[in-house]
Amino acid sequence: MGALLTVVVPIYNVASYLAECLDSLSGQTYRNLDVVLVDDGSTDDSAEIAARHVRHDDRFRLVRQPNRGLGAARNTGIDQATGAYLSFVDSDDVLPPYALEVLVGALERTGSDFATGNVALLTSRGLRQSPLHRGTHRFTRLKTSLGKQRNLVYDRLACNKVFRKSFWDRHDLRFPEGVRYEDIPLTIPAYALAKAVDVLELPVYYWRQRETGEQSISQRLAELPNLVDRFAAVDSASRTLAGLGDRKLKDWYDETVLQSDLRMFLDLLPEATDEFRQRFLELSADYLDRVDPRVIDRLVPRLRVAWRLVRGRALPELLKVVVAGRAGATPAVVRRGLNSYLQLPLLDAGHPLVPREAFRVAPGIRTEVHQVRWIGHQLQVSGMAYDVSRGASRPWAAPRMLWLREDAGRKRIIPLPTRASRVAATPSSVPCDWSGYSVTVDARRLRGSDGWTEGSGRSTSRSSRPAGRSGGCSASATRGRCCRAAGSTTGSGSSRTSAPGNSGCGCNDRGPG
Repeated sequence: MGALLTVVVPIYNVASYLAECLDSLSGQTYRNLDVVLVDDGSTDDSAEIAARHVRHDDRFRLVRQPNRGLGAARNTGIDQATGAYLSFVDSDDVLPPYALEVLVGALERTGSDFATGNVALLTSRGLRQSPLHRGTHRFTRLKTSLGKQRNLVYDRLACNKVFRKSFWDRHDLRFPEGVRYEDIPLTIPAYALAKAVDVLELPVYYWRQRETGEQSISQRLAELPNLVDRFAAVDSASRTLAGLGDRKLKDWYDETVLQSDLRMFLDLLPEATDEFRQRFLELSADYLDRVDPRVIDRLVPRLRVAWRLVRGRALPELLKVVVAGRAGATPAVVRRGLNSYLQLPLLDAGHPLVPREAFRVAPGIRTEVHQVRWIGHQLQVSGMAYDVSRGASRPWAAPRMLWLREDAGRKRIIPLPTRASRVAATPSSVPCDWSGYSVTVDARRLRGSDGWTEGSGRSTSRSSRPAGRSGGCSASATRGRCCRAAGSTTGSGSSRTSAPGNSGCGCNDRGPG
């Protein structure tokens, strides 16, 4: 049957969604559940809906309390927990039937401190991949950690996880009370404290995005209390990481905060009230006082320039830069001497806070492999590759060359003809609509003169500069074993495929970004 799992469900005025949420818990294939429903002073029919489920399913319990907020309701449920495992579900969201079974199953197999699964956004039009979890859960990694997988700092939800209760109690984990964004100050330290974590590519949580009526907390960004609580949440997590003494993890997290959590507020500034703008500058200055300046220098140019201006409280200049470079805008990349720079306001102004070097676009290639699959005896690979200083706004803008190169043996190099294609919108400081590529490899080309042998190979991409400019950049997109006897290939990344005649081999892709 498996060990008992306590699921805490805080409830407050969610009558429209609650039955669907609780039905999804009743229908879990993992049956050994202790579901603690905490009604946090609801004024609609939520408490009665919860009581109905308690009457029909003896695994459910109902606890009532005056309204104290989401964090306090979760903590009440934790105090009631009796299971060896602990999980959380928000009362307007839904779980697929297998969710808890695969999460607990991973923990029982590995002994990790907690397991985390992929997340899909739930809307009236159906399900779609959560952008926050597209990279973090692109493929399954068991017994990993924040030190091994840096992008896990983007996985801030508490509800797509099952925790080992002994891990939770050992570190005395609690949710902050009386504030929004309760998950961030808990999940980030949990990742830092965990010796091992299981990351599952399978979606285990359907996160509802409200489209009508009352918006969720995360959908009310422009409200001043949201600004204050978001800063409090990320500052709490950053301070906790600093207290753990791991400077590298803290710097990783601070970089992520400036790229995502707080960048959202940057984009709101041009339309915000004066009160919102001034509060943003005050909170930002306080946070940036504890951020290593080298973290800002690692950001993409538009954010590097913006946060330097924030630190100097140069609001008029900041607003001009934000308008020119915020999400959806694509400033040009221009040459000054031998280097490339992002064409934003102040580039040539000699401003003391943002010297020209702050606008510099570093040379290099961004590569991603999106899909690897076998069709008959042909291996098809698709992905994207572009020069980060120039982008790829037209099919001919960034010629790409791909080739396979053996790591051992004869060390053959096999050129691969490619075809340019459009890609979905991608966060980038340069236009990259036509950075996509696709290539087909006939497995028979991999056969050596002495027959099939097992070896390893690397798929490498190169983006050439237009005629008249010297140089070029290359980057390894995938690397893996080539079992030429069976015609299978394995590599690093998220897509898994098997070769003809060898269903046991997998093939993954990775985009180093």
